[in-house]
Amino acid sequence: MFLAWIGGEFTSSSDLGNTLTKAHMRATQYVGVPDASTAPDVEAGIASIISRSIAA
Repeated sequence: MFLAWIGGEFTSSSDLGNTLTKAHMRATQYVGVPDASTAPDVEAGIASIISRSIAA
């Protein structure tokens, strides 16, 4: 992995993932802290730790 990013919330984290993908990086977004190792081909891991949704 070349880049690890902890995003504040889901929307901005997905924007970053989209931008990196357009720049030909293999990006994966996680909701919360990942509980397993990333796949070997992931170049950018993005963890979004806050969601704007509420529990029903």
